Amino acid sequence: MRYLIGLVALLFCWQAGTLQSAAQEPPATVAGGTLVAEKLHYDISFLWLNRAAEAQISLQPDGHDGRFRVELEAKTLGLSAWATGDRRQRFVSLVQKDEKGVLRTLKHDSDTHSTKRGATRSRLKHLRYDAKGRKIIQQVVRNGNRNPEEVFTLDGPMPFDFLAGFYNFRAGAFGPLTVGAQFRIPTFARGQESEIKVRVLTSEEALRARLPSNGLAIRVNMDPEVFDTGDGTVYVWFDAQGRPARVIVKNVVGFGDVRGTLRP
Repeated sequence: MRYLIGLVALLFCWQAGTLQSAAQEPPATVAGGTLVAEKLHYDISFLWLNRAAEAQISLQPDGHDGRFRVELEAKTLGLSAWATGDRRQRFVSLVQKDEKGVLRTLKHDSDTHSTKRGATRSRLKHLRYDAKGRKIIQQVVRNGNRNPEEVFTLDGPMPFDFLAGFYNFRAGAFGPLTVGAQFRIPTFARGQESEIKVRVLTSEEALRARLPSNGLAIRVNMDPEVFDTGDGTVYVWFDAQGRPARVIVKNVVGFGDVRGTLRP
């Protein structure tokens, strides 16, 4: 069920244009776009199950100039919750705006909790991004047992965690969202440098993906491990208000296509 977090992250982070603040807080400009404090809620469905899971994501300034905390949490519901042991997932990223207005990852945590036969199981992965030393320090804690730290030296550009990467993309840090445009965003997955590939679809390509042909539609390819898919393909369509109204994660192992919908 690892697709839960990644799906909702795409739903939230691929919003085009300016996000509207529920709290009406002053915006923080990032590479020509605007980020504001906000909390959004989503429903997730797959197979014949509607609302098999739910999720929420929030973006908040953390009290330091130019620094933000992104928190994303998802949980299974009903039959899906029973089948997965009331599985809950959470990602938290601490990001800092640099001198160019780009959000850089400082820390990225991913936590998973479930209950089986009355016993709670957990897996916590903590990553620290050391831009000056050009390395990433990783520590994994399984069911309370702490593994030794691992240090990964970087050869390519400093990677973004997927939340920071999508915020920057949405804000225009990697280029304008024109039809046919393609992007490669450096990231870190499975202990090595990787990348997220993005293409802005034509209307014909959107129709073939079973998305509306009007508005903005994109195809995203990530590391297959993120969604337990054959190739890590995700489609996103935005409505007239620039909201990610439909998301399809293709060919998730054991679940087929997984669909995400922003709640009204």
